[in-house]
Amino acid sequence: MAEGPRGDTIYLRDREMITGEVKELRLGILTVDTKNIGIVDIKISHIETLNTLDSFRIETADQMLYYGTLEAAKPGYVYITSPSYIRLIEIDHINTLAPVERKVVKRLQGNASAGFTYTRSSRIGQLSLNSNIYYTNRDFDQSLSASGIATIDSSAFSFDRADFSLASYYNVKSNNKWYLVGGVDYQRNMQLSIARRFQETLGGGRKFILTPGAQILGILGVSLNEELSTEGNESLLVEIPLGFVFNFFQFSDPDMQITSKNAFYTSLSQKGRVRYESNTSFTWEIIHNFAFSWTFYFSYDRKPPDPDAGKVDYGTTVSLTYKF
Repeated sequence: MAEGPRGDTIYLRDREMITGEVKELRLGILTVDTKNIGIVDIKISHIETLNTLDSFRIETADQMLYYGTLEAAKPGYVYITSPSYIRLIEIDHINTLAPVERKVVKRLQGNASAGFTYTRSSRIGQLSLNSNIYYTNRDFDQSLSASGIATIDSSAFSFDRADFSLASYYNVKSNNKWYLVGGVDYQRNMQLSIARRFQETLGGGRKFILTPGAQILGILGVSLNEELSTEGNESLLVEIPLGFVFNFFQFSDPDMQITSKNAFYTSLSQKGRVRYESNTSFTWEIIHNFAFSWTFYFSYDRKPPDPDAGKVDYGTTVSLTYKF
């Protein structure tokens, strides 16, 4: 096989060898940019060992954090090499590989999905959009996510629900179980009478479970919300968010990933107001870089800005997802 653009080498358990540029390892999938056949995703369970030229930030299942290059070792193992140490670890125990020395554009990873439904009887169509972009460097992880649901009928186009989120995570070097997080969000939910909500959050989190097949992370902090209701009422709220993120993935047929994000909000400035936001996605890979996704969302607001508005909003979307 011709040498890839960078010369990283992946040795597979079936004795094949792939050369290229290792881009990342996330949720059990190693992504490699090869010269002749483009982007290749390899299940970590299929890798015997590997070599990399660039340094990576390496997180392991026992919640250790390393920085260094990877060098081939005996089957099922790899050396982590840095100027100050050499470590021998099992391949299956690596949870995350993130490049730390490349240009910004080479650190970007993500996916985008779209779905559309239409019924002739109502002459109403519904468009759903979703996108996630990830960026990593030596100490930080950044994520940008956007989702929306729009309604199209014979006379109007309206966004009924929208959510844009930018978050930055700092890994505490002294203990890889803990991290700091800051983020800004924009939300719109016509069912709950929210014309717009700007939210700024600061907090800390803990990685409770990191295994080759599952991850559970938690966060606790403080949020400042600027709300505008559909009736034109503005309010400034201080809330305590308690959130959990759950990731599950399996590599037997069919390849499947489940991601669930859940957050409880308790208001400090409006007595008795409690909110809950949940978004859960099930993704099945169809062909290379394309997947079928089913998403369920749920929102609850005990005291929405408009007293006559509904307190609950929920729904499902079906979409086609492209990974880049």
